[in-house]
Amino acid sequence: MIEWKSNSKGNDYDIQDFYRQFLKCLYRSGELKKLVYEAQTMAETFNKDPYPLEWICKLWIEFVSEKKNIGLLKDSINNFVSKLEVVGPSASSSICMAKGASYFVDGELSKAREELRKGE
Repeated sequence: MIEWKSNSKGNDYDIQDFYRQFLKCLYRSGELKKLVYEAQTMAETFNKDPYPLEWICKLWIEFVSEKKNIGLLKDSINNFVSKLEVVGPSASSSICMAKGASYFVDGELSKAREELRKGE
């Protein structure tokens, strides 16, 4: 990846827009492990932007539903969901679905159902 953090010519919006496009490309190419890492990096760098947090939630939901790669986010997903609740409360369906998936993984099926119904 381009060393964007040291790019003194671009403004934050340009870099942020570049990063958004980069995340989409990673998803389309199936590079999900790299996408998780880059979305986490973007979330740390642009900590008021809900976009990378929504990607992380989307990936978590896909990983749980497909029963693969759960370990990539299992220990950190609750932290990312909490951040999304603060910076992007309008993403309530993503929040509820990610929480529901977490409850499902933990075997708390009634709580999972409750959260998933909230996201409808």
